[in-house]
Amino acid sequence: MAWQNPPEVGAWYMDHLGRTFEVVASDEQDETVEIQYMDGDVEELDLETWAEFRKERVEPPEDWVASMDMDPNLEGWNHLHGDPVQQALDTLERQE
Repeated sequence: MAWQNPPEVGAWYMDHLGRTFEVVASDEQDETVEIQYMDGDVEELDLETWAEFRKERVEPPEDWVASMDMDPNLEGWNHLHGDPVQQALDTLERQE
């Protein structure tokens, strides 16, 4: 079955119940999509369910990192979001 509305890993959505979630993985071979809700619950959907799932694309919530208990020291964090210590130092340097 071809992906008609392919999920984008990292994209945020809101379902028909008002729950916000992020697509955290998709596998075309297994035809599955893994989503994580703001409360940390993870759900795996098959391709047919994803296609029928009532959802609307939304901007990421401001507090999404805290709500998912993510550790900014995890490998890859600095690559995606920058080094928080260096960012703070750069900000202080610009203020001087």
